[in-house]
Amino acid sequence: MPKEGQINILAIPYKNFKHKIRLTKRFLNRYMIQDLGGVLYMERREEYENKNK
Repeated sequence: MPKEGQINILAIPYKNFKHKIRLTKRFLNRYMIQDLGGVLYMERREEYENKNK
């Protein structure tokens, strides 16, 4: 169950391919990432949530 105030889903627009790769590397460990045509849609991984409890 998500904690109050915890962000579980992010949608971040990117400028170009280089910016997309930089964002992907930054968030890959914590989020499952999908590219939706100019926007990276990221959903928090459950196992990452469990580690921080």
